[in-house]
Amino acid sequence: MTPQEKRDLANANAVKLADMDDKAAGMVKSLLLNLGANDTFITLRSPQSHRVDYELKEGTLEMVQGCAEDLGLTATATTIVVPQ
Repeated sequence: MTPQEKRDLANANAVKLADMDDKAAGMVKSLLLNLGANDTFITLRSPQSHRVDYELKEGTLEMVQGCAEDLGLTATATTIVVPQ
């Protein structure tokens, strides 16, 4: 991804985070930052209070799941769940 594509993705994901519970959004934002530091990028989709669907744009599913687990989140191939 180009730097501009990464900025555009970050802006689009910020809009989706605004539709989540504040604490859950903060945890997903931490996940996004950890993923970005590991050259892994996801697009958030269909946010709910404590879960959000996503699409892997660059990187590996294993990185998404590993970073999510490190933060106490659950990630499947398409969904991130934040414990309540």
